[in-house]
Amino acid sequence: MNTFRLKFGEGVSFLGLNDERFKTVRIAIHFLTPLENNSAAANALVPGLLLRASREYPDYTELGCHLADLYGASVYADVDRFGPLQVLSISGTCLADRFALEGEKLSEDLASLLCSMAFSPILYDRTFDVSGFEIERRQLLEAIDSEFGDKRILARKAATKMLLSPEYSCVSRYGEREEIERMTAKRCTDAWRVMTKKARIEISVIGNCDPKVIAEIFRPAAERLERQKSEFQFITLPEKPKPESRKDIQDVAQAKLVLGFRTGTNLLSKETDALRLVNVMLGGSPNSKLFMNVREGQSLCYYCSASFDSASGTILIDSGVAPEKVKKAREAVLREVDAMKRGDFTEDEVDNAKRYLRDAYRTVFDHAGAIDSWFLYRCFLDHIPTPDETADRIGMITREEIISAASRLSLSAEYLLTGGGVDA
Repeated sequence: MNTFRLKFGEGVSFLGLNDERFKTVRIAIHFLTPLENNSAAANALVPGLLLRASREYPDYTELGCHLADLYGASVYADVDRFGPLQVLSISGTCLADRFALEGEKLSEDLASLLCSMAFSPILYDRTFDVSGFEIERRQLLEAIDSEFGDKRILARKAATKMLLSPEYSCVSRYGEREEIERMTAKRCTDAWRVMTKKARIEISVIGNCDPKVIAEIFRPAAERLERQKSEFQFITLPEKPKPESRKDIQDVAQAKLVLGFRTGTNLLSKETDALRLVNVMLGGSPNSKLFMNVREGQSLCYYCSASFDSASGTILIDSGVAPEKVKKAREAVLREVDAMKRGDFTEDEVDNAKRYLRDAYRTVFDHAGAIDSWFLYRCFLDHIPTPDETADRIGMITREEIISAASRLSLSAEYLLTGGGVDA
């Protein structure tokens, strides 16, 4: 397994990893840009628009035929949020070259296709195809509607907005529905041009191929980009004077209670690894305090778990609760948080959490997508540690460091989604 990184220019990097265990190759292009109200919706439509066609294959049917010729290669679009950033991605997977029946260079063909799509897309009168734009807009609106139907996602999004405001934008990764409805193909084209100039661009190839050959396919296009210097800052969210609270009533049988905590850290903070351990001990594993004590021991929740966002330095604890048990569940969750701060945990709990993280990190290199995510979300670090290095660091974290990290948790947001008729 060989890994290397290159810089193609201002804010444009390339990651290559050759691993002969894989039978496939994954190639991805990620644009990382500040998540802002005035650009999120247009940005979110761009990945799907880029994948609809290319200059070489100008319609959806021709593109599909070409992917079929590449032994069933696939391309994907994705939109994500990482702290203050919107992450816009296009990627593709294909069979490794050595399995091609007639020696075809499948990875090179896929790289050329994605490079053309990302940096030289087909435009009509300098604008994305309007009919394709209408399809992508409809699909994005459907994705937003589907999230509204998932009440757990809905509650987490509402709590996240409260937790991160006012320092971070409160817009969702897709932008606001009303803004998408007003969107035009021209505004999306303008957004793509801004992305190629100002966004941080991370290109990766992972799998059974020669990544240096793939790098040379991307290099000319990347070096032709008219880049502008832009710097991203991961700010530290201060403790709020008092938690922000909100309660919404909907026709739901199971209430959703979400508590958000700030820790006064960000991606670059030295406490990040200790906070990952705190998160697992608190509610990030089947042996956690919230699962064993609140869900199983007291039967107060249908589910109760914690998640840590290293970019913003925040922890969300979300739970599904019977409406009449919301008050007791909230009190029980906060007791477990206080227990972590006091150091009221055993060495077995520490060892179980360290083992849980170590096992999770050991599986990263089993999946190309997991490898890509590992390096992508650490690309702002001066040194990107490997999963093994991170596991070793976490294994050395002391009890005192765990208590110190847990003591940083400050309740900053409380969100409750519940049904009518019960005073929760």
